[in-house]
Amino acid sequence: MTTDLVDNYTLKQYLRTNRYVTEDLLNQISIVKERLGDTIEDSILLEGLNRYTHRYRMNLEAASRAVIRDYGGNYSDCIAMQYTTKQISDISTTDSDISIVAKVMSINRKQVNVKGESKTALEVVVYDETGEIVINIWDNEPPIEKGGIYRFSGCSPKVYNNVISLYFSRSGIIEHEENANFRSLEEKLRNRSTDISKISARMRLVTVFGVVEYINKSEYQDRRTFEIKERFNGMINDDTGRIGFVVWDDPDLKAGDVICLHNFAINVFKGVESLKKVSGSSIVRV
Repeated sequence: MTTDLVDNYTLKQYLRTNRYVTEDLLNQISIVKERLGDTIEDSILLEGLNRYTHRYRMNLEAASRAVIRDYGGNYSDCIAMQYTTKQISDISTTDSDISIVAKVMSINRKQVNVKGESKTALEVVVYDETGEIVINIWDNEPPIEKGGIYRFSGCSPKVYNNVISLYFSRSGIIEHEENANFRSLEEKLRNRSTDISKISARMRLVTVFGVVEYINKSEYQDRRTFEIKERFNGMINDDTGRIGFVVWDDPDLKAGDVICLHNFAINVFKGVESLKKVSGSSIVRV
């Protein structure tokens, strides 16, 4: 079918056989065709819009961007007007499809089991002048790097254990921000750091600066999957004391490195405190 659906069918007749198709969905085809031209049949565009809005629960603007992207069109010039830009401290659980400008603090890859299939997700810790947040991205190679400043458009907040994080939409876009300027990460973290001697089990998450004494690799068996996995145990010290830490991916550290363990959780075993990397934690070289 290459002719316009609206011209060839009355809306009433079309809705009788396609109960999910609305008038708004039909009208959105013209917006999509502005970016794609007449190369794709209207019925195919309508099927794509219908799939994204009902199967993936996207709003109409996000569904349009996804269809435009799927068929090789240029959708970057229509992104900015569709998203509300927010600072991190202003994000609430009622927000949807927002845009933030933030600097990448760390990028952590993790394996996630989805319906029995192992997939790679990225946990990207970012910050601006008002706070920091984790963005979860289902893309192995997004166009970002540690220390870069980007606009992440197409984020929606989720809450887990009373902590807000962001999920990046498949139809979202990441753009490098040339003119943005944030104070240095070290300055920001030092203002929030804790002396090792003051760490106690009552604290939830801590940020510490120190020197690596040693780092050792060991293996363990995952109790759920029975896989043999690696973990890395180390010791860090500052002028007030020393404390052990554990991470689950190779931190590429050696004795003598000056680092910051940011947002590490406190673990207590036989009365001895140690630090462990959790969701939202990051290791920053100083």
